[in-house]
Amino acid sequence: MDFDTGRHGSQRPLFVTGEFEKLVPLDIYPMQLIKACIVGDIEQMENLGIYEVEPEDLALCEFADTSKTEIQAIIREGLEKARKEVGL
Repeated sequence: MDFDTGRHGSQRPLFVTGEFEKLVPLDIYPMQLIKACIVGDIEQMENLGIYEVEPEDLALCEFADTSKTEIQAIIREGLEKARKEVGL
């Protein structure tokens, strides 16, 4: 059996390494925003700038993530949930 680091496995934790902040050119806290999107905390997402990002802004974070988390999908779902709540 060949083992690899592909995405097709069990869920993995998000490790706080501080690397995401170096990869995102925006003035946001990407790890905290991702975690707020995962738990669905709309108020926290708004405070962290969910309306200022697009999923593609965090594509490099997804590529570099050691946990192989689908970050763009998480941000996309968070944006949809926040926009639906606000009525945008």
